[in-house]
Amino acid sequence: RFNVKIDMLLYLLFLSGFIGLFNTIEYRLDGYCKKNEAVGFVKKIKKETDILTVKYRIVNFVKSALLGILCVPTCYLFNSVLFYPDTVNYYQVSVFAALYASVDMAALVYNSKNHISTNVHHITVQLFYFYILYYDFAMINLVRPIITYACFSLFAYLVNGRLSIRKLDLTLEDKINDLSLVVYINTSVFNWIAQLYLILFDIPELPFLYTKMLYLILVLVIVSDDIFLMKYLYHYSS
Repeated sequence: RFNVKIDMLLYLLFLSGFIGLFNTIEYRLDGYCKKNEAVGFVKKIKKETDILTVKYRIVNFVKSALLGILCVPTCYLFNSVLFYPDTVNYYQVSVFAALYASVDMAALVYNSKNHISTNVHHITVQLFYFYILYYDFAMINLVRPIITYACFSLFAYLVNGRLSIRKLDLTLEDKINDLSLVVYINTSVFNWIAQLYLILFDIPELPFLYTKMLYLILVLVIVSDDIFLMKYLYHYSS
């Protein structure tokens, strides 16, 4: 199938591009830090503890920036997928899905030193990508709920930005933390409601036990990571 080959090529190009971007930022940041070793801000960036490494900060910063940039076009995609599935543009979905999945895969390749829930989350996203790729991004079976989940998740881009500035004691860190928590909770709750509606009422043709149940189990993997991050944000909320 020609379209699948093109889409896979697009995914691989994005994947290699993000890995290259991560390494370029690390190289530039390392050079900056060496020239400014005495600066308190630099000392905090270079101080690595557990999963909080320079790589971790770079991955979350880039992902936050990417998702933030995609917010406006995703609003149109989200509206079409959820309310007008017959009008969804194939090319818009294919590019969106390739970007969303490839940045997660690039993050896993570049920095695997994460909480296990984060790595499982990244792998689950890849499974979902190849599932919707198999169906050529057509709004059938589980493709709609998968794209819907990704759209809702994208609107919480500020969370990744918050994680990238952990323990840097920036002036607006507390405000960013509180705002990202509010956005995260709201987008997640609406997302979960939409998922239940789509699974239980909108795709009755799919067998429940071995298709919908498997999907819900995989979604719960992502939900568990979301809840883990919400607890972290709540712990540091003012």
